[in-house]
Amino acid sequence: EPMFAAMTGAGLNPVMDSFYNFEPSGVLFTVPAKLTFVFDTVGLDTAAVSIYYYDGVAWSSGPVLSQTIVLLADGKAYIEGYITHTSTYAVLYFEDAVPPVTEALWSGTAGQNGWYVSPVTVTLTSTDTLTGVAGTYYSIDDGLFTLYSSSFNISAEGGSLVRYYSIDNAGNQEAEKSVGFKIDQSAPVVGAAGTPEANAVGWNNAPVTAVFSGTDAVSGI
Repeated sequence: EPMFAAMTGAGLNPVMDSFYNFEPSGVLFTVPAKLTFVFDTVGLDTAAVSIYYYDGVAWSSGPVLSQTIVLLADGKAYIEGYITHTSTYAVLYFEDAVPPVTEALWSGTAGQNGWYVSPVTVTLTSTDTLTGVAGTYYSIDDGLFTLYSSSFNISAEGGSLVRYYSIDNAGNQEAEKSVGFKIDQSAPVVGAAGTPEANAVGWNNAPVTAVFSGTDAVSGI
């Protein structure tokens, strides 16, 4: 049913099988009405337990007022709150087991054969639809991981590797990702030599064979 699909999609799980369903044409009560559930606390983090209501699209605990949980001596507890409108109510606990997702975007002046001929700007974007992103971390060329705050530039010539991941507010850590770049901002060096060599005043009186050579210490020729 859509109600249970919405529950799962929001990271919610039922604490018990009871659902109170108040329909406008059904049970009549004076608002705000006090709603109480008794539930078993074994294996539960009671801080994640709340009375939620289903509005036909999503589950929300918004209109449950003055909500309290009282632990009982027999391993049970009761939770109560005041409701202000007709709906379907249930005791649910929130569990976020899904890590965030981080994407890397980069820009620079592309050369040939996968090389960049300018610094590369890297931007990390992370999302988490349940508890939200607590922090994104990155490392350049096996350095220490740093908390990401804004786009950064890589200008070192040669190959560079950026590793990154995010953690959400429930403590779920994303698997580490990485992206590599090759940067060469230096032009090659060209040399020339003639055979035979010129005389003392710079002249040759015979044909000269010219040999040209080029070197590039980063990407090569």
